[in-house]
Amino acid sequence: MAIGWALLFKVTLISPEHYFSSPLLEMSKGGILINLVLMVLNLIPVPPLDGGRIAISALPHALAYNLAKLEPYGLLIIMLLMASGVLSSFMYPILGSIIGILSFVFGI
Repeated sequence: MAIGWALLFKVTLISPEHYFSSPLLEMSKGGILINLVLMVLNLIPVPPLDGGRIAISALPHALAYNLAKLEPYGLLIIMLLMASGVLSSFMYPILGSIIGILSFVFGI
């Protein structure tokens, strides 16, 4: 979805100026950002999220079992990480890198 929004952003930039141009650019920026945040958040290795599922399948059985036992507390863990600011300090560099890659690839 972020790539689709980036394509729409690029098409809007190279199109002739129209009264839909500015709202479409802002909507495209929002679409890119929201989808990238959801992607990075979903890949955090906490069990109810997809990153947790990946971690459980990649770890040895004993470690995977211990990580899987955290699943009932996953939402609480994510909320505590968010409230403490650890989540944003983890996500911002990753988001910046991915936005930089999209900007380079699409020339935006």
